[in-house]
Amino acid sequence: MGSAMSHCHRRRCRRRRQPTTTDPEAIAERNWSDMHVDVLSLIFAKLGTIEVITGAGLVCHSWLDAAMLPHLWQSVDMSNHKVVEEMDGNVLCAMAKVAVDRSCGRLETFVGKGFVTDDLLNHIGNRAPSLKGLRLISCSAIFNAGVAGAIKKFPLLDDLEISLCSNVYGKNVFNTIGKSCPQLTRFKCCANSFYARQLYSRNDVVGIKAMTKFKSLQLFGSNLTKRGLTAILDSCPHLESLDIRNCYNIQMDNTLQGMCAGIKSLKLPHDSIDDYEYKDKLPICSCECHDVPQFGCLVTISHGGFS
Repeated sequence: MGSAMSHCHRRRCRRRRQPTTTDPEAIAERNWSDMHVDVLSLIFAKLGTIEVITGAGLVCHSWLDAAMLPHLWQSVDMSNHKVVEEMDGNVLCAMAKVAVDRSCGRLETFVGKGFVTDDLLNHIGNRAPSLKGLRLISCSAIFNAGVAGAIKKFPLLDDLEISLCSNVYGKNVFNTIGKSCPQLTRFKCCANSFYARQLYSRNDVVGIKAMTKFKSLQLFGSNLTKRGLTAILDSCPHLESLDIRNCYNIQMDNTLQGMCAGIKSLKLPHDSIDDYEYKDKLPICSCECHDVPQFGCLVTISHGGFS
């Protein structure tokens, strides 16, 4: 009995003396290039696009091989990273193209902030036929023609944001979106300028009206009018979330309130903007606007929007 207990005690001691993964000597001796590709892919999946391209994927050949696995690039987010604010736009575009190419056609979501160009959009369009989500934020180097041309290549798109992009506006591009993306259920368009006008053109909302599967629509700071909103509500029976804050051309009356009664999440023109994502870039309004305390009164040239 004593011999057996002594034997067990020695075994426990030996186990305690074995180096653990936190042992500095063991860590120093480990050959990190020998890590299994499945383990590496799990680690890389926790990192962001920029971290993998500029860091982890450059450590050694085996890590680069892991960084090339297509499933890691199904979602490419190049928006919330300090590199996006500091690095040259051409370099960021080149990095984005690398990420898109590594997806081998499996890219489903792309998010770009500031640096995206028409050329990059075209590249994505040619290599990401399965794209379902696209967010473009503060991209001044994209234009109507480039967006319209690329969007035609994304028939599966169901989530689209075009916010603070000063050169994308007007009925033509939104008509193209409506015709080319029949699966679209979420659309977000936050304006960077507002013009108080009371004009109505039925063509201006044709594109949005064509998106009949809408469940979520945000048109922050849009030039949308009451008649335009009525046309959209008539055509989008599945709408569950509507945000028209800062759309001061819309005067909510009992009829509009009734049409919006079934919408679960409703934010109206004068509602609080405390949770607005881009509060640091509120739309600039023209001096013609009235009763708009958030804006102040600044003269600006405002692009299209929706009537």
